[in-house]
Amino acid sequence: MQENQDIQERIRELEQEVEELKALIKSQAQTSNKNLLLKHLGQTPEEQIKNNQAAMNWAKERMQAIKDKWGDEWEN
Repeated sequence: MQENQDIQERIRELEQEVEELKALIKSQAQTSNKNLLLKHLGQTPEEQIKNNQAAMNWAKERMQAIKDKWGDEWEN
């Protein structure tokens, strides 16, 4: 009887460890993804601006094209 209770207790402990490990893995994956993104975009605001200059230029051109097409309606 005691052996069965010990086994049940150990199962609960292992289940708790599994949940903790899942949370740790999820946290590390999120941190890893964030670091990869920062590496790609740049660690500082200056690096980010430099690395994203082409995208920013495209967005400005696109916004200007929309503004040219829609005129005052774009402002409202």
